[in-house]
Amino acid sequence: MAVLKLKRYFTMYHQIPLNYLRINSMFLMQWGKLAKAYQILSDDNSRSLYDNYGIIRNCKASFNSYVGGDLWQPYIGNLEIGLWLFSLMDNNELENLVSIEQAKEHRHTFRVSSIVRYLQVKLSRFPEQDNSSQEDYSQFLKSLHEEARKLYDEPNGKELLFSLGEIYISEAGTYLNKFSTDDYFSILKVVEFFVDLLFGYFELITKNKPNLEEINKLAWKLSLSEISSIAHETCEKVLNDENLSEAESYHLAKSMRLMGEVWLEVSKL
Repeated sequence: MAVLKLKRYFTMYHQIPLNYLRINSMFLMQWGKLAKAYQILSDDNSRSLYDNYGIIRNCKASFNSYVGGDLWQPYIGNLEIGLWLFSLMDNNELENLVSIEQAKEHRHTFRVSSIVRYLQVKLSRFPEQDNSSQEDYSQFLKSLHEEARKLYDEPNGKELLFSLGEIYISEAGTYLNKFSTDDYFSILKVVEFFVDLLFGYFELITKNKPNLEEINKLAWKLSLSEISSIAHETCEKVLNDENLSEAESYHLAKSMRLMGEVWLEVSKL
């Protein structure tokens, strides 16, 4: 209903004389707020972000357009690293560190749960090779490769396929072999994240008008540790869900390993 109302406002806006808009600054200011509301409410992803943790004050702080784009969003969620850098460079943000940290925790919880749910649903639909005809299974593998090629074509898609492919294979293998080194790697992931953050911050503030290719490379460098950490965390939650039976988790692990193998293969093309 709200979207329809805002859409009608847009129609009315185009009927207002241009001269009136030029002289009425208050109207333009209010219209800007309506336009922002329409942008959020009319887009499913933006609406989901707003419903769950409010407005991200600087859209340019998001690195998703440089790392994966829309197709990768279900697998990696909304990247935090850009918001961290924006906070470091904005004195007003630094004054509100407590509220920023609370919002970050809220975003993280929502992000992880969304990725976990997406992966569980996706992987649960993978057919069992033993219970499928050779033709059906071959067709499924073909579709899996086709999807991976589409992901490959996204910004830094090749790098994402390789990195997440390795993680999926590793996490699935860990579950299937019942062997875990989570504590050791969790410490390394935190250290690696902050090292990348600091080096990326100094590179960003010293770079003079980088081009798109340089921005993509820098965004990937900054985002890699965050994406790896999120991938490990979500995989562990996918495979160790207490609401699933052992057979269901075992099937998810085999499916995760298969998807990782396909992604790794396509990343090397």
